[in-house]
Amino acid sequence: MFVSQLVRAVASGAVPPVPPRLPPSALNFKQFLDRRQVLSLYKTAMRTVRELPQPQRSEMHKWVKEEFVHFKNEKDPQAIKMLIAKGKMQLKELESSVGLMKYYPDH
Repeated sequence: MFVSQLVRAVASGAVPPVPPRLPPSALNFKQFLDRRQVLSLYKTAMRTVRELPQPQRSEMHKWVKEEFVHFKNEKDPQAIKMLIAKGKMQLKELESSVGLMKYYPDH
């Protein structure tokens, strides 16, 4: 009986509703998954760059960081999906190059 009285009181406006626990700036689930994918891509790229010899390592580290920082404030979900796909392709190319450099260290 108490619960039904409480529900009626909230519905009538006599009792203020409980504010949400999350701040308005909190990510929704889709944004959370996209963010996780971007962070994973960044970490994998940085780990891959570590395998390069020193002159290339510094340049590639700087390039990877600049690319991610450049698009840091992107809000459009379609653009984010496209950037993630592009990043995955570039990562595959980087991994291939690093793999080849292991077989030809003098080049």
